[in-house]
Amino acid sequence: MEKELRHLTSEVRFNQDKGIIEGYALLFDTPSTGLPFTEIIAKGAVTEEVIKNSDVLAVIDHNTSKGVLARSRFGKGSLHLEIDDRGLKYWFKAGKSPIHQELLENLERDEINASSFSFIVGEDEWIEEGGELKRIIRSFKELFDVSPVYFPAYSQTTVSVRCSEMLQQHRQKAENRTEEKPTDQKPAEPPVKGLPEEEGKKADLQNYYRGLKEELKEYLE
Repeated sequence: MEKELRHLTSEVRFNQDKGIIEGYALLFDTPSTGLPFTEIIAKGAVTEEVIKNSDVLAVIDHNTSKGVLARSRFGKGSLHLEIDDRGLKYWFKAGKSPIHQELLENLERDEINASSFSFIVGEDEWIEEGGELKRIIRSFKELFDVSPVYFPAYSQTTVSVRCSEMLQQHRQKAENRTEEKPTDQKPAEPPVKGLPEEEGKKADLQNYYRGLKEELKEYLE
């Protein structure tokens, strides 16, 4: 399995009353947007066991070079990961370091309003519904980071090679079904002979009778 990346729009904010930055890294039973297939994360895909087996960073735009906002090292640390009915929620205290101040300023100006997370899938299921391809993530193997992001665009969303292969197979099946579909067109009728050809036959016949008449005239005389 390979590392993948997903985004959630409007799922990060500054809770001024509590002095924390909070958001959802993922939502359960919510169809994805911006992917060439529909993806749904099933409830139960994230467990406490997954959190305890993951070293998760909170960073801006998945970029550790700016610094780390918070960290959950195998379930413990300044980054808090909580599973509820909606999905995987994260939160951490807003600090005074430059990276925290950058995030707070951009949250206030609504220049950051989306979250992203990176992961490795443990188990997934692919099905076709109404000619569309759907992926259901049943479990995660590992989480890597939860990140407030500036650009929650599809161009920054990555899928695994396996996802690409499944999508290609689906498209190939769709093309094959289109090629095999019987058409309603009737067999072409034989072409109708053109008038010039008919007129030519009549002219030949007239010439034949004219010649025959001349021969009989000579014979009778």
